Amino acid sequence: MLRPHEVDDLAELDVLAPTARAPVVSAGAYGGQLAAALLEAKRPHGRAILRRLGPALARSLRHAADEVGQEARGLVAWVVPVPASGPSLRRRGFWPVGELLRAAGPPPGFERRDALAWVPPLRRPGALGRWRTLLGGPGSQKTRGRRARSQAVRGSVRVAGGGTLRGVGVLLVDDVMTSGATLAECARVLRAAGGTVLGAAVVAHVHAPSSDCANG
Repeated sequence: MLRPHEVDDLAELDVLAPTARAPVVSAGAYGGQLAAALLEAKRPHGRAILRRLGPALARSLRHAADEVGQEARGLVAWVVPVPASGPSLRRRGFWPVGELLRAAGPPPGFERRDALAWVPPLRRPGALGRWRTLLGGPGSQKTRGRRARSQAVRGSVRVAGGGTLRGVGVLLVDDVMTSGATLAECARVLRAAGGTVLGAAVVAHVHAPSSDCANG
């Protein structure tokens, strides 16, 4: 039985993270059957598996919403999924995190908003140097530590449609948290647009980058 619990704080991840407490709630540790299910869910036939994993994410979201109840008062409360990259969407034909959130549904008082969009590498600040690192640097993004991963994902997301998010409180959603760098970058972008990052919910977590874990 997966039991959601707080596993990290976006305020502690790195210099890109929020300054206020923002708990990360996970349904379970990444490993065993849960890891196998998440990996299989990203294959072409994975939608059915994602629907089975939806209740685990729903529990994480409810736990996170309860944790940040006071902070969310007076704000328009959104649940925002971490966006997929263009290549992964083309390869799979679907968006795993979006499908997970569709199966889970937002917690009471929150509404889903796909407020973040992926930025292609060549359109990011400092793109040329970063692109060379990604192509020729030692190891992949999945095997890097927190600081290296933070640098690698810098500029990888933007607020969809632009505009201000003042008065909006956000719970981020991802399938797996490894180093937390991706969540921290999403939090940085949302805060730069005026939003309040309340926390995050994931299905599974690890605290050291894993070579077989897909996201961050």
